[in-house]
Amino acid sequence: MAYAAVSKTVEGNLMRVQLPLSAFLTMDKDSSPRWTPHLAYIVGLITTDGSLSKDKRHIDFTSTDLQLLRTFKKCLSLKNSVSEKSVSIKSDKKAYHIQFSDVNFYNWLLTIGLMPNKTYHLGKINIPGSYFRDLL
Repeated sequence: MAYAAVSKTVEGNLMRVQLPLSAFLTMDKDSSPRWTPHLAYIVGLITTDGSLSKDKRHIDFTSTDLQLLRTFKKCLSLKNSVSEKSVSIKSDKKAYHIQFSDVNFYNWLLTIGLMPNKTYHLGKINIPGSYFRDLL
């Protein structure tokens, strides 16, 4: 599965980032994405506020910060819609959610240490040391 290889500038919460989309999600079954600061940023977002579904193909990202969700969506050139959901029954606070399917990217995330139900047993994320600051 390949996505358009274009560059975009996306406004993030704390930084302005140049995003070469060809640096990730242009993968085939025999290759992995090339680590870049931008890929590390996306991996960090998925690690903190995302999840891998048990169906082994869907990746979810949820945040109460709508701008962060829009940044995530733009980084990955997703056409999927953003949905709104309640944080809890007792609160009026809203969260925003997007889900997409990419089996190759999902499998690659497994190889670096992410997993379904990471809330209960997240281990080491295998990321090159030079990109650790971008992960955060």
